[in-house]
Amino acid sequence: MLIFVCVLWAGADTRVTKDFGPDAQLLLSAVNLQNGRTGLAKTIDVLRGSTNQSVAKWMTTLPCYGAGKHKAVKFWQGLAGLLLTEDLLETFATSFNGFGFIAYRLSAKGTAWLSQVSSLPSGQVASLPLVVTGRMEEEAKEEKKKDEFLQKVESKVRLDAMFTECSLNVH
Repeated sequence: MLIFVCVLWAGADTRVTKDFGPDAQLLLSAVNLQNGRTGLAKTIDVLRGSTNQSVAKWMTTLPCYGAGKHKAVKFWQGLAGLLLTEDLLETFATSFNGFGFIAYRLSAKGTAWLSQVSSLPSGQVASLPLVVTGRMEEEAKEEKKKDEFLQKVESKVRLDAMFTECSLNVH
């Protein structure tokens, strides 16, 4: 994962930029496949492969269903916010069965970007460098802490297994 630190000449503002290309492609594809019929929460449920009963049967057949389960809900919410800021996504008010809600759809810029990256040769990855939000940085730190903890636990389990094996061989 590419991470760049951009320091503006004013010197007061330091921002971290990260390439969100593959994740942006997933989110924009999910929004596009739902044709503006859902809000963000439902789109994230689809990406994360939720078995919640509110996820319609037809949504479970989408190619993006479950493709984003490797990321937390907060990550997808933060990315949607970045894509709204960059004018790749847009919101609009709509209703279903008498209930109003805010739905998401691709903007003209988002449609053009998704079309461009969808036509990339096989194996070539989409690129979309964006400034990381504080919320997303916190989520990344939490994920890193969890990964480090799991690595420590796995190391301890391996060591315990080695000592157990050694003690069995000694007796």
